[in-house]
Amino acid sequence: MSIISSRRRGSSAWKNLLPLVACCLLVSLTASGEIVGEPACPAWNTFVAEGWPLSTALGQPDFNALDINSNAMTDKLEMAPLEAVLCNEALPHHGAVRALYQANLATLRAEPEYATLLQPFENALVVLTLVDQYTSDRIKHVLDLQGDYPTFTLGKMANEPFSWSGDYDNDGSVNYCEYQRVLAEGMGRIQYAEYVTNPAEPGQPGCNPFRVPDYCAIVDSIASNGLLRSLLDAEDALLLNKLFCKGSDAYCAANPGAAWCPVNPPEPSPDINGGIDEVAQLPIGNGMLDVEYELGLIRAVLQNPSFDLSSGTAPGQVRPGISYGLITQGLHVNRTRLYADLGPDIVALLEAFGLAYLGEGLVDLMSSYLILGDDLSAASVIFLFGLVGEYAANPTPDPATFVNLPTYFAWFGDADGDGYCNRLEYDAFFDPDNPIQYVIAALDPTIVPPGSSECPDQAYDFNVRYIYKPENRHVYHTTLVPGTGDGCQVYAKNHYIGKMERVYIPGDVVTIRSAEENQWLLDQGLVPDTRIIGLHDPDLDNENWEWYSGEPVTYTNWRSGEPSKPDEPWAEIRTDGFWNDDDNTRFGIIEFLPPCDEAYYDLNENGIPDEWEDNDGDGFPDGFLPDGTPITCLAAEGEGEGEGEGEGEGEGEGEGEGEGEGEGEGEGEPPPSYALNAYVSGNTAPASVTVEPPSSPSLPTGQFYEGTDVVLTAVYDSLVDEFVGWRRNGNPAGSLNPMEFTTRNFNTTFIALFEPVPAEGEGEGEGEGEGEGEGEGEGEGEGEGEGEGEGEGEGEGEGEGEGEGQDCESEWHTADQSLNNLIELTELLRVIQFYNSGGFHCAIPASSTEDGYAPGLVGSNSCCPHASDYAPQDWKIALTELLRIIQFYNSGGYHYCPGEGTEDGFCPGPA
Repeated sequence: MSIISSRRRGSSAWKNLLPLVACCLLVSLTASGEIVGEPACPAWNTFVAEGWPLSTALGQPDFNALDINSNAMTDKLEMAPLEAVLCNEALPHHGAVRALYQANLATLRAEPEYATLLQPFENALVVLTLVDQYTSDRIKHVLDLQGDYPTFTLGKMANEPFSWSGDYDNDGSVNYCEYQRVLAEGMGRIQYAEYVTNPAEPGQPGCNPFRVPDYCAIVDSIASNGLLRSLLDAEDALLLNKLFCKGSDAYCAANPGAAWCPVNPPEPSPDINGGIDEVAQLPIGNGMLDVEYELGLIRAVLQNPSFDLSSGTAPGQVRPGISYGLITQGLHVNRTRLYADLGPDIVALLEAFGLAYLGEGLVDLMSSYLILGDDLSAASVIFLFGLVGEYAANPTPDPATFVNLPTYFAWFGDADGDGYCNRLEYDAFFDPDNPIQYVIAALDPTIVPPGSSECPDQAYDFNVRYIYKPENRHVYHTTLVPGTGDGCQVYAKNHYIGKMERVYIPGDVVTIRSAEENQWLLDQGLVPDTRIIGLHDPDLDNENWEWYSGEPVTYTNWRSGEPSKPDEPWAEIRTDGFWNDDDNTRFGIIEFLPPCDEAYYDLNENGIPDEWEDNDGDGFPDGFLPDGTPITCLAAEGEGEGEGEGEGEGEGEGEGEGEGEGEGEGEGEPPPSYALNAYVSGNTAPASVTVEPPSSPSLPTGQFYEGTDVVLTAVYDSLVDEFVGWRRNGNPAGSLNPMEFTTRNFNTTFIALFEPVPAEGEGEGEGEGEGEGEGEGEGEGEGEGEGEGEGEGEGEGEGEGEGEGQDCESEWHTADQSLNNLIELTELLRVIQFYNSGGFHCAIPASSTEDGYAPGLVGSNSCCPHASDYAPQDWKIALTELLRIIQFYNSGGYHYCPGEGTEDGFCPGPA
């Protein structure tokens, strides 16, 4: 919120401030607008007097610390060289700077709020608008200025001589380095103005403000950091796989047990700046590899300080291109702001855990993605920020406040100004084994792609990742990276779905069996450009073409004269539907068979099979177990009445008329229906779940209209297994059996949870109040829970009222097993274990573990909950709760503070 909008709402701050600053005014206005009562330039004491109220207006009450442009240089010193040039006719550009100063001053005096707000600090304000365009824009934004305030430049933005990356005196030392020397020598504004304007005064020796990021090392270090993976939950930890660049082989060699290593090799370079897949909740690509290609352009320019295509007049240029100064200025601003958004706490936390690349490298990575400038790249930054953002000072950074350069670096930008967008250069010069080929072409205006210079209307849209074809019940997908035909087949065979990439469904590069299928691919938008299909020539004889799927070749649609060359072993489909043979690397179309025999349904008609969606948000598709096993495929109408877990045992079609569901059917469109699946877990003997009724009237088994009352019954062998309770869409749902449930407007999955019946004499009643249940061991319960156990099978789980009747308040945090008001590393790792395992429960007996708890959500809740489980208290450790215990770990201790209103009753730091 700007200070103007705050003042308009009646804030009294300005009423109190104006009398104070009025007495400090050294200027007054004549009718002509000339400055009266001053020398030919504003004296430095004018800037100082005006700086304090200006600083307050910009949100920083200390003028000595004001840094409105977030470049780690105080604005008070940044103003000094401009004041020197304004007041010294002998310095270069004195006249031009003075003229622009007067022009911006006149613009300021025409602002609607000038007389009531801006006049007390007009000179200081105007001088700051001359520093650089970013500073000028920030001031306009904060103070709601309406006019245009151009910065002082010597041509392009890259040549702003007073900016942090400028070099006014052309001594080879940028202003930031001159500033660092002033700080190192303990000097002030006079010395800084002298250093910036005098080429005989170089900056700080060894100053290097332009760190050149090694993007591959950054993403590999982030993705392979074992401690980071332990701090994140299983879903987010596996998301790190998408970041790998080149070091993944070494990681897998060092971590042979990593789940994803054997079957899901990482892509050759991440591509995560094409938006967010709403189904899988994963970042997806724009069709251009990031690290060595898109970000490779930035790295190449940063390695060459003399790089400058900003004139637009170099050979081959039709417009201005990028320059070293423009990139470095933008990256510095973005880095500074991202550090501010993360905040000192999260930076300190990352450093404490040795995650240097998350304190520095991740900021470099996100700064560079922001430089790319398009909205989808910015969305990827927000996604990456989210890995640590829940604990950051600003959980959601605003991309609009950063420096973005889409004109040069977005997929539709033109880095070298040759008239061909980066997308066209990428398509023409992409080489997976030689990324520098694209980098050189995209930064050299004399190298242009063949053919038209018309840039595509948009980047390739991968947001609709899966397309379902009901005629053959197959699912189609496009690769997210280009490859050869063999490379696309490897991608297809190692394909995963789901946020956690845990559901493994291999496919093949697409088989086209008819003209109808060929046209269908075009109609579905799967061929936005030339795409690899599954036909290939393994013998390189141009005769024995085969489908990767192994199906016979019954249909082809070769363009006239094709296939033409024995050394072009892969077929591709063009946008007109005709096929060509080639040896190039391109995106491929992948085809998947259903993982079970029954039909898929797409009841919400979003192009994605319902079983592949994650409507309950538990991290894996609704139709699959966490290990990738299908729960059930919805049976086609009239099929599947046989017995089967989760489908109501098939006890008669149409039973339970649905109590009125579906009234009005036949009058217009039928209401939508939703899948209800159920299965069992943890049982040692056969068990199942019956669902009554098995469906709503006229719907296939397992399909229900919203609002249908159903009864779920867990059927099991009570001599072998104990029924623990239900989980609905991954969350606890009670322990009643049978259980009544009313269907909702989304697919729902129930799990009936079991534990083996303990052998006699194992003391299963200790502390759980199970009483004298017959056949469960004499004396169990030892008087606790009297009257609860009469009757066979009764009392199992009774008395598990989350510590009811117990006094759970304590001055010691339950993680602090040493009782020393410190959270030690081993104690912290124990809470992390509960976080990673999805929950915790009471250990039986309590003495069987060091803290009285055991990992995993399933188990007894009869003891007092862990002190880290408070928001809400649900026998799980949420991320915010984990970060709280990490805060205690980092703050050197904790203390009991029940009267201070904290959620958990504790405060960080020693008492």
